[in-house]
Amino acid sequence: MKEHASRISQQHLSELFKDRIEAQSQAISPALNEDTQHYLTQLLVRFAQSKHFLIDTHDGPSTPVLALLYHEARTAHTTHHRHMMLRQLGDCALFMGALFSDHSAKRGINKDYFIGMGGGAYSALADDDYSQNPHVFQEMAERFPRLLQVIASACTHQLSFDAEDIFALLDRWQTTKDQQLYEQLKSIGITPQEFTKLQ
Repeated sequence: MKEHASRISQQHLSELFKDRIEAQSQAISPALNEDTQHYLTQLLVRFAQSKHFLIDTHDGPSTPVLALLYHEARTAHTTHHRHMMLRQLGDCALFMGALFSDHSAKRGINKDYFIGMGGGAYSALADDDYSQNPHVFQEMAERFPRLLQVIASACTHQLSFDAEDIFALLDRWQTTKDQQLYEQLKSIGITPQEFTKLQ
């Protein structure tokens, strides 16, 4: 039953983020390639579950350290591992640069750092024809600063609810099924009503 609920959750999130990414894409010129829009949607769905984004440390869950991901990509012993780490580096740089830039700025990390790390990672993947979709990574490398805006806008709501809080709320609700958390999610435009039918 939990597995079924998880699939419904991902489907609901996928539809939500797909609509928002598409809307943000149409607002820029030229619009993003459909394959790129799909990639961004899946990135948000994946990172909506903190276990796919946060790393465990002695002090508890923490955001990834991009410099360490870069080092692991550079020292990878196989092409597959290198590509995997480059993709993780690009995705994390995009996600963190879009949603956690204020938090990072307090630690002296500005958006240029995310642009350099993420854009460089995606450019390397495009040059290597990674996953036979080099055009997606080429566009993401070339338009990385714009993608930061697209992701940030897709994850915000008219109530100006903080993006970090949205993902934290969703993650906690998926774990606890707490009714109060459910109501908070509804108030910011995420209505996983399918879950209540499975309880």
